[in-house]
Amino acid sequence: MSFKLKIVAGFVGLAMVMGAVGVATPASAQTVDELQAMINTLLAQLAALQGGGSGSGAACTFTRSLTVGSSGADVTCLQNYLTSTGHFTFAGGSTGYFGPVTQNAVAAWQAANGVAPAVGFFGPISIARHAALTAGVTPPPPSGLPEGCTSTVGFSPTTGARCDGTTTPPTTLTGDGSITISTSALVSSGTAVKKGETKNVLSTRLKASSGPVRVDRVEVKFNERPWLTMSQVQLRDGSGNVLATKTLSGSSDATEVTVGSDYRVRFEGVNLVVSPGTDVDLVVAVSVLASSDKITGQTITTSIPTGGIRTVNGIGFSETIGPSATFTFTLPDTGSVADIYTSSSPNSPTAGFTSVAAGTTQTENVVLGRFRIKSQNTSGTLETIHFTIQTQASTGGGGPAAGTLFSNVRLQSGSFNYGASTLASTTEFTNLQVPLPVDQWVEFTLTANVAGADISGGVVASTTLDASTIAGIDTNFNSLTVSNAVDVTSSDRTFLQAGLGASSMSAVTSGCVVRNADSGYNPFCTATFTVTLTNTGNTDVFIHKTPGQALATSSTYASSTITVVNTVGETPAGDTSTSYFIAPGVSRTFIYTGILRSAVGSNPVISEMRITGIKFGSTNAANTANTLTSGIGSLHVVQTL
Repeated sequence: MSFKLKIVAGFVGLAMVMGAVGVATPASAQTVDELQAMINTLLAQLAALQGGGSGSGAACTFTRSLTVGSSGADVTCLQNYLTSTGHFTFAGGSTGYFGPVTQNAVAAWQAANGVAPAVGFFGPISIARHAALTAGVTPPPPSGLPEGCTSTVGFSPTTGARCDGTTTPPTTLTGDGSITISTSALVSSGTAVKKGETKNVLSTRLKASSGPVRVDRVEVKFNERPWLTMSQVQLRDGSGNVLATKTLSGSSDATEVTVGSDYRVRFEGVNLVVSPGTDVDLVVAVSVLASSDKITGQTITTSIPTGGIRTVNGIGFSETIGPSATFTFTLPDTGSVADIYTSSSPNSPTAGFTSVAAGTTQTENVVLGRFRIKSQNTSGTLETIHFTIQTQASTGGGGPAAGTLFSNVRLQSGSFNYGASTLASTTEFTNLQVPLPVDQWVEFTLTANVAGADISGGVVASTTLDASTIAGIDTNFNSLTVSNAVDVTSSDRTFLQAGLGASSMSAVTSGCVVRNADSGYNPFCTATFTVTLTNTGNTDVFIHKTPGQALATSSTYASSTITVVNTVGETPAGDTSTSYFIAPGVSRTFIYTGILRSAVGSNPVISEMRITGIKFGSTNAANTANTLTSGIGSLHVVQTL
């Protein structure tokens, strides 16, 4: 027999003996039913003693974080603990599986015990808080904020202390102040709040006159039973700071004023001070249950009822104000499904060259592209995604296959780092578990090792995120919706063992002859372009000596042409009859001279000459195989002739 049962048996035996020997027993304990009631009371007292005090519950040992999908004895213990605190009220009792009901119970327990954010994830912060509570200790929340506070704004709804940690009230109540209530446009009526969502549904504006006034109590009115469809109701200010939270675990957390039409949720100890000249928006937010057969697409009305706000001023006078305007919000029965959006990351590499090692040496962790994914409506988990990698030789035509050129392709996001399930032109990543917080862009980086032997002539590669392949689930166990996701392609990257960079660029005109309408000749200008080119790669670079071969140009008139090229500095021994030579790590400055002309007899016009790219190669024979375009667009001149 257990210790607990021995004690109970002792209590029962004692009660029976007392009756048998004539010892006086309470008059209310003379029948079997009444005796059983007394035993139940003793059992409840015993459970409280064994649990470490009122509301503390039994201690559990947790060696891991628990979330939706977890199962095991630790989940059962957590559910038993939450049952003892009144937060887990599932009719079937503890199941050992962490589902939406357990998530809502954990969130309610977190909100009641100062754990932020109260989202239902039972991690290290919650584990530490549980350990402290079951040990009979009530420490401040892990955030360092006073108990009950979720930010440094306002007062704790639990203790009434200032959330910024100071002991002096922020505003001294002086004078015979009063508050008026008016309409606030901060929240729109008719908001749709899907299953599992938290949204603002009501706002009203408070204005003080003749002195600061403190709001002590607020009541919120709903036209139907709020605990059947909502897990909690919050009071917030206009900046989103939480002033008070009321968890809805059952009918006892609201007041039924009129059956079927008037239900009140009350917030005590709000401690919101409104001062003259600084109006305050008071906002009501609701959290809708992730699942409930009572959510049928109905429209709910809510308001601050008559006398729903109680205030006190500097002379101690208390009054009530209200009502506010009536707001409505709807509860769609379809639930909240995560809607996925995609975009290119602003951190993704721009089009250009990537120098890689020569020979058989691999260049590791080369960034192929960066992409962003966002989950709207509710949070989700990414499980599967595919990328298409396109490759071709930089001179055109086919190049090495993606599976030959790249290896160890990785998908990284924060601390998550996954290898590809398959590597080919379509690269797959499966069995992912990447969290997608609601309405936040999550960045993904695609990297790979590049094989040097396969790109001796240069290879152009680009990567496309295939939006239609994104798969996963949201917090309501719905499949992610990708109707708003689009394919995203990274900028072309040219992988070379030879590389080229441009700097110190300038373009000027001189010797301009302005056209006279009667002169009959072609006005012209001399354009001078200067650019310093640096070999940023690992092998030699060759540039054609003929400007028409070395330069990609764009000009407004065919008569605007580049005619002369010179180099500044020592002539390297590697120059050939057709090419300029730049060794790895070496810079050379080039001066190109061109002529801008306008047609005879034309009106004065604006003539432009532009260099759009510089061609180069890794051998003298292939000195125009690649084109450097990054930043070259600044090499242009414009002149009115």
